Amino acid sequence: MRSFEEIGLIPSLARVVKERGFTQPSDIQSGTIPILLEKATDFIGLAQTGTGKTAAFGLPLLQKLDLKGKYTQGIILSPTRELAIQTFKELSLFGKYLNGLKMENVYGGTPVHKQAKRIQRNAPHIIVGTPGRVIDLLKRKSIILDKVRFFILDEADEMLNMGFEQEIKKILEFASDGANTWLFSATMPKSIRGIVKKYMNDPVEVAVNTENKVNQNIKHMYSFVNRENKFDKLTYIIDKAQDLYGVIFCRMKSETEQLAKDLNRHGYNAEAINGDLSQGKREQVIKRFRSKNTNILVASDVAARGLDIKNLTHVIHYALPDTFEYYTHRSGRTGRAGEDGISIAFIGKKDVGKLKRMEKALKINFEEYKIDLKPPTAQEKVEEWIQRNGDHKEGGNPLIIDALKARLDEWSKEELIHVIANTQLAPTEKEKRFAKLERSSDRSSHKEQRNDSGKKRKKEKVKPKKAKKKHNPNFTDIFINIGYSDGFGDVALEDFISKNTGISKSKIGAFEINKRYSLFGLDKGLANQLDFLFKDVDLKGRRIIAKVDEG
Repeated sequence: MRSFEEIGLIPSLARVVKERGFTQPSDIQSGTIPILLEKATDFIGLAQTGTGKTAAFGLPLLQKLDLKGKYTQGIILSPTRELAIQTFKELSLFGKYLNGLKMENVYGGTPVHKQAKRIQRNAPHIIVGTPGRVIDLLKRKSIILDKVRFFILDEADEMLNMGFEQEIKKILEFASDGANTWLFSATMPKSIRGIVKKYMNDPVEVAVNTENKVNQNIKHMYSFVNRENKFDKLTYIIDKAQDLYGVIFCRMKSETEQLAKDLNRHGYNAEAINGDLSQGKREQVIKRFRSKNTNILVASDVAARGLDIKNLTHVIHYALPDTFEYYTHRSGRTGRAGEDGISIAFIGKKDVGKLKRMEKALKINFEEYKIDLKPPTAQEKVEEWIQRNGDHKEGGNPLIIDALKARLDEWSKEELIHVIANTQLAPTEKEKRFAKLERSSDRSSHKEQRNDSGKKRKKEKVKPKKAKKKHNPNFTDIFINIGYSDGFGDVALEDFISKNTGISKSKIGAFEINKRYSLFGLDKGLANQLDFLFKDVDLKGRRIIAKVDEG
C-alpha cells in the first residue's frame, strides 16, 4: 500500500494531508485516489461507514480543478444538510492552500435566494448540497451544469432511502458526454444499479470493507436526556467512570467551546477542538490530551478527522450524529488494539427509531445507561461522610490537635454537629441542581396525570374529513403537524407529502384532516425513516414534524 507521500498528490494538497497527521491512506483511499487522479472515468466506490470516503473523492476532485476557470466544475450531492456541511468543511480544509478555490454549500432550512445570489456572485468551482436544494437552484437557473466535469453522489444508498431518486436522475440528466460521475455508497441495491446502468459509462468499481463492522470491543449504550438534565447527566457519567479518558462529540463548533467551558467551570479538565483552531493551537491541544494533562476532549466531527489517540476509555455522543458513518467514525476511536471501550449516545425520544436503524445497519446492540440524578438522602450523605472520614479518628498534627482541644472545649456536641452539617455536609451546587430537576420532573408528572384525567384540558374541536382511501393494515398511522387551518385537504396534503419527501403516493394511505394536525397512513416499510424523509421539510418557514401516531 502506497503512503500519502507516494500517492501522487500535488504539493498544496500533500501539505494539508501531512499537517493533519494523515500518513497511510485507508483501503478505500488507496484504491480510489490513484485511479481518479490518473484516469477520466466514471467510478463506483463501495465502502462501509468510517472508511474515509470524503478524502477518497475530495482530494482527486480538488487536484483536477481548473482554478482559473470561473464556472462550476464539480457537484457533490449529500443526503442530509448536516453531511453536506461536514463535506463542505472537509473539502475547505483540504483545499486551503489552493489559491483561488471557490466553493458553495447549499441545503434546505436557509433562504434559497441568498444561496442563489452567492452562487451567481462567486462562480464557485465546487457546489456541495442536498438534492432538493440543488434542484431548486437549477429551476432558478442559479446553478448551470453544462460545464460541470464531475458529478459526485456521496452516500448514494442513503439518498435513495430518503426518496431522492428522482432528484438525482434529474441532476444527472444535465451531465455532458465528457463529464464523469463518481458514486460512493455502503451498499449496492437495485435502485443504484439502475442509475449506474442508465447514467454511467463503463465505471471502474472498487469495493473494500463491504461488511459493515464496528470495533468488536466497544460496549454501545444510550441514555435519554432533555435540555434541562443533559449537562448533569454528562457529569454523572464522568464521575461514575474510573479514570475517564475520552472524547465528547458535539455537532457544532460553538457547542464544543461552550461545553468545554462549562466542564472546566465545574472542576473538570476539558479542552475543545474544532475547525476554528489554528494548526499550532490544535497541535498543542492534542499534545496535552495525548500526555493526559487533559483527560476530556470536546470535539466536532470535522476537527476529529485524522485524530489518532490510543487507550480512550469513552466516546460520548452529546448528540447523535446524522449518519451511520459518523457514528462508526466517532465510536471507533475507543476499543482499539484489544482494549475495551464504551460509546454512550445521548438521545431524545424522537431518536429511538434512528437508534434502531443504526443497530440493524451496523449490527450492534445498544444497552440503556440508566442515570439517576436524585440528590442523595440525608442518611446517605452522613454514611458516605463517615466512611470517608472514619480512618482519620487517630493521628494528625499534635499542635493542631492541642489547639483544637483548647477551642472545642467551649462547644457542645450539638454545636459541633451543626458546624459539620453546615460545612462538610452542606448541599453541593450539583445536589441543588439535581433537587431542582427532581422537583421539575415531579411537576411534569403531576401535570401529565391531570391531563390524562381530562381535567384542566380543553378538547380541541376538529372537523374530520372523509378519508380518500380505505385504511390498509400494512400501513402505519402517522401524525403530522399541519391541518385544514393551513389550507390542506386530502388531495393537497397527499401532494405536499409526496412532493417534499419523494414518497410515492401509492405508499400513502387514508387521511384524517384536523384543524392543526392530521393523520395519514404510511407504508410500514417507510415508517422508521420519518426522521430522514421529513428532515428538511418546512411550510412557510415552519418545521414540519411527522411521527408515528401514539394516540
